[in-house]
This record gives sequence, structure tokens and C-alpha cells, in this order.
Amino acid sequence: RAEDELVARDARDLEGRQAEVERSYLADHLPPALGGWKFMGPIAIGDPSDSNANRVREAQKYNHGPETASTMPAPLTGLTWESHDWPDGEAHQLPMDEFSVGYLYRTIEAERPGDLDLDMGADDAIRVWLNGKSGLAQKVTGGAAADQAKVKLALKAGRNELLIKIVNASGPSGFYFQMLPSGPPKNINAILK
Repeated sequence: RAEDELVARDARDLEGRQAEVERSYLADHLPPALGGWKFMGPIAIGDPSDSNANRVREAQKYNHGPETASTMPAPLTGLTWESHDWPDGEAHQLPMDEFSVGYLYRTIEAERPGDLDLDMGADDAIRVWLNGKSGLAQKVTGGAAADQAKVKLALKAGRNELLIKIVNASGPSGFYFQMLPSGPPKNINAILK
């Protein structure tokens, strides 16, 4: 009888410690929480007499104002930030004209500092800033799709501000965004919950 009570007490203690370890592990491996998308644009770019490639190249480098912000930039004259329900992991067409620039913005909440690995795509050029620091500048050919650009950004604990600049040359414009997995695989997370 005394042995049975001891075994039962040890089993309860072990279950309690296991639950504590699982909660701690999950807290250490929670993915960042992504806020909703906001879009501002389009802004016409370049001199129409200039070559298409040069107009895109110059627009990608040109500072329209939001590029220097470390928090959500104020809307540019005549424009507003519009909320959009664009699911991650899909290519989305942007409401942009030919030879124009548009900006995407979202917040990212992180429990602790760490790396954020992203898979991004754009039609036609993309620049990315996190908390005001440049993380990517790339010209892409073709429509927005997965695997056009991989980027690793350094998150701080708390609120992070992501700004993306898309430059469109001709035809439709779009973007692709997917946070890449870090920490334990989804099936392990499901077991630990």
C-alpha cells in the first residue's frame, strides 16, 4: 500500500514536471504573431522618356518618405493606408498601375528576440525594411511567386514593424509573403499543446 502511494505520488510529480517542461518549450518556440496587411499606393514613377529598366531601378532606390520610418509611416499626400485580408503563402495582385510604387506594412509581435526567415516574391522589384533597417533589395522578373527571395530578419522582443516597397514596371503587380517555419514542426507542436 505504501509503495502504491509512493508510485502514484511520483507519477503525479512526473506528470506535473512534464507539463511544465512542455509549456516552457512551447513558450520558447512560439512563432511570431503577424498583424494584418496595409497597402498604400500607387505612386507614379520615373520619366516616361526614360527606359523601363532605368525607371524601375531608380524607383527602387528613390526615397518617397516611408523608407526612413521605423514605425508605421504617415500616409503620403493624397494616399491612405488601406487594410487588406491577404492570406500568407499566396501570391496577391496589388492595386497598382504600370510604372508605379506601392507600400505594404504589417506588425510582427515576438515573445523574444530571434531570427525571422521569410520567403518573398514580387512583380517587379522589392525592398524590405524591419524596424527601419533595410533587409532586402531585389529586382525580380515575372509574376510574384514563392522562392523568388529568401530573407532572414532580426526580430526584437515585442512589436516589430515590417515595410515592403513594391515597384511595378508594366502589367499587373503583386507580392508573395510566407514566414518559414522555425522551432519544432507543426505535428510536434500539436502533440505538445
